[in-house]
Amino acid sequence: MKKNLFFTTISLIIIVFIISFQQFLSWSNDYGFYFVGSNFIDSNYQLYEDHNESKGPAYLFFLKIIIALFGFGNFQAFLGIYFTLLIYIFSIYFISSKILDKYYKIVTVLVISVASLIFHDGNSSISFFQGTFLILTFYFIDKYYSSRNLIALISASFFFTVSFLTRVEVLTFTPVIILSIFFLNKNNFVLLFKHTLFSVITIVVLFIFFSNLYSYSFLDFWYNNVTINKSDVAYEWNNVGSKLFILQYRSTLVLYLLSTGIIYFILFFIINLKKTSKILKKELFPIMFVLTGISTSIYIESPELKHSVIVIIPFIYLIIKFFLIDYWNFKIFNIIGIIFVVIMTYPEVKKASKNLSNIKCLNNMLCDVSKLKNDKIFLEEVKTNDESIILHGVPWFYMFLDKQPKEGLITGRFYHDKNAFYMKSKYLLKKHNEYLKHDNLEFYLPNNVIENPNFYTEELVKKSILLKKYKNYSKFKIITY
Repeated sequence: MKKNLFFTTISLIIIVFIISFQQFLSWSNDYGFYFVGSNFIDSNYQLYEDHNESKGPAYLFFLKIIIALFGFGNFQAFLGIYFTLLIYIFSIYFISSKILDKYYKIVTVLVISVASLIFHDGNSSISFFQGTFLILTFYFIDKYYSSRNLIALISASFFFTVSFLTRVEVLTFTPVIILSIFFLNKNNFVLLFKHTLFSVITIVVLFIFFSNLYSYSFLDFWYNNVTINKSDVAYEWNNVGSKLFILQYRSTLVLYLLSTGIIYFILFFIINLKKTSKILKKELFPIMFVLTGISTSIYIESPELKHSVIVIIPFIYLIIKFFLIDYWNFKIFNIIGIIFVVIMTYPEVKKASKNLSNIKCLNNMLCDVSKLKNDKIFLEEVKTNDESIILHGVPWFYMFLDKQPKEGLITGRFYHDKNAFYMKSKYLLKKHNEYLKHDNLEFYLPNNVIENPNFYTEELVKKSILLKKYKNYSKFKIITY
């Protein structure tokens, strides 16, 4: 068994490396906001004020640790994704090894988990980071419910808070923690109070730690993570039209669930309902996790694959629990299921493996296959001109320029084309009004945004003169007289 586990560990390290490199090559903007922003945030460039982020601080803190250990640069950006996906896979490896006693079942869970990484780009990194702590929350809630172990409850509260401080939509899982405490201790008020108190203290202490570390208030956190996010989509249970509209994107989610093998194994358990009903009766919380995940996915109304992790994680945990049953024909279905997943994911795995020929990109963000290479001339000029600012710039530019952005990394969420939303941020609106009054201010904007500007972009360009045009950007100067 130990030999098998060692071989599995080495295999996972190699496979995740290949998938991570594939995601790294996408040079995803969202991941750029997290990685580049985590490097610059300090007393002069504050979270939620200068770095106008709509996510929690936990992932920024994780990436800051990587930068502190390995430095800030191209290779370190890859390490950020690599370690993110590694802790995701190994958290599932840890849980399945603790629950399951048969090696082939553990391997099957890992095949499903690795498959869940495929089809994503770097923008999903934060979702998988959150997924790590969410599935650990499930494991320790379950452990607490079966043993009434206070350490398990504190662990669940800790991991849940980290998950919440990554992305706030996991608030929907809060009742699960509350119910676990109440059901176990409803006849013992002293224990109910004690366990609730310890859980609340754990959550509050962790929240205070991050708020002091990044110097933000609860109102800052709530406004940026909840109020702004709710303004970007309907986020309303009674908005039936919006819910029906988003259904057209669910075919992608269904295909994803099928390709990862999740639908395959869930169908197998439904076919064997007589046996699985025993699990369904005993395992209350895994069922609640799945229902909550599906409800959350409907609530947030996102067509993006990165938000599917909120559904994937509860399903993976439920499958682990189903594997506790010894089905007479499971080994046959198990082998067929693994073969099915391999066939479904093979094209993406093949593409990812071929990308290893571009390994030199680990040290060069402007390599031949990088989407940033077309901005090389533009960036070289910006590097020698400290007075100009980039509005709607790619966050990775500042890694190349090696300087803190004066205007913040996320101004692009304000200066969009007509068809895209803008971030309803008081800070960004204040900055915009300052730009309009700033005579001779030189700035850069993407050409595609200029060609189809929103109100704010149009207002800015009308008060400016064109100085120079590059392949993807144009340089302007504001004239106030």
